Amino acid sequence: ETSENRATVEVTIPEGYEFARWNQSTVNVNDNLVVLPEIEAKDYVVVFVDWGSQEVQLVETSFGEIIEPPTASKVDGKEVSWDMSNATAIEEPLADGTTKTSYIVTHNTVITTQYTEKENEIIFIKPQPDPKDTEDTKEEIQKGFEPEEDDVVTKKHPHDDHVDPPAEIENAPEYIFYGWRNIDTGELLGDTTVTESAVYFPVYEFAYTVSTPYADIKTGEYDSVQTVTLNCDTEKAVIWYTTDGSAHYIKRLRRHNFLKRTFHF
Repeated sequence: ETSENRATVEVTIPEGYEFARWNQSTVNVNDNLVVLPEIEAKDYVVVFVDWGSQEVQLVETSFGEIIEPPTASKVDGKEVSWDMSNATAIEEPLADGTTKTSYIVTHNTVITTQYTEKENEIIFIKPQPDPKDTEDTKEEIQKGFEPEEDDVVTKKHPHDDHVDPPAEIENAPEYIFYGWRNIDTGELLGDTTVTESAVYFPVYEFAYTVSTPYADIKTGEYDSVQTVTLNCDTEKAVIWYTTDGSAHYIKRLRRHNFLKRTFHF
């Protein structure tokens, strides 16, 4: 077109963008000329409303930008998060082949905090026939390992609810039970309410004794190699023995309910 012959041009603008300008002037055109439209993302405002702190924060942003909510204020006994239902969700690919959900700006948006009742996880370590096994479970948890399901009782308690220890353990006839001790603070569990997740280990002793273990040969000194079998008639008993003057625990005797052990000397 020339300066004397201008035409109206229709430009298709993608959603979320608006026409800004032509990439070059069309005044006094004297030769063939390719003119392209330049577009810009529309500006929007995202409003964050934190009901806990009663604060409102306005963020000026543009179409397609990732929404990054501020840190929400904590509310006692509540799980706090941002309600992103008014925002537009997208799936972003990650290097490991999975995706994560993000939220982008597509319009003026109000995002508010939302609250759910906080639930605390209370773990009770079960007492074992051998106290060393109970202590092993405690040490594994302290190191950050997940305990075996059969070694613990796990309960969910609402915030400020009274702790409900497993009565089947406290009332078991084989134990004299003294209470539960917090694995982190060492404090005994009393008639208290739950304010955070915690792990408790049992304070107990056995309410009964076992039959005296015995060997199948007589005590004494022998000049030839002997095979000695240790026995105990009490179910699930743990036999402690020594062959060199120090005590060793035969852990598999209890785990397999096998109450004999044979030694060759």
